[in-house]
Amino acid sequence: DRDSVSVTEAMRSVAKAILRETEIRVSSRSQSLQGTNMILQKLACVLVRGSLTQIDLSQRGLVVADARIIRLALLHNPSLSVLKLGYNNLADNGTSDIAQAIRGHPSLTTLDIGFNNVG
Repeated sequence: DRDSVSVTEAMRSVAKAILRETEIRVSSRSQSLQGTNMILQKLACVLVRGSLTQIDLSQRGLVVADARIIRLALLHNPSLSVLKLGYNNLADNGTSDIAQAIRGHPSLTTLDIGFNNVG
């Protein structure tokens, strides 16, 4: 089934990133909600360790609750320099949660939160 292949590919990306401890990019567009939750949980664990420098979760169907997970993880990760969350459904509340987390962040230089149903 196509969704399970997408989840498997996404989980491989997470596993490779955990081993490399510098970058996560989830590029497949079709994925089940359960797969997204697993990726976000793994992502939060890695981010709390403070070792990632880049995250690309564009076009993943993320919602407000997912932004809260990302916000909490960002607060514990001073090494993150690139965060791409465009083309999701984070809405006003989700982008506000993320904005609070990046305020004063020591190394974030690139943020993409475009096209998230804000406004």
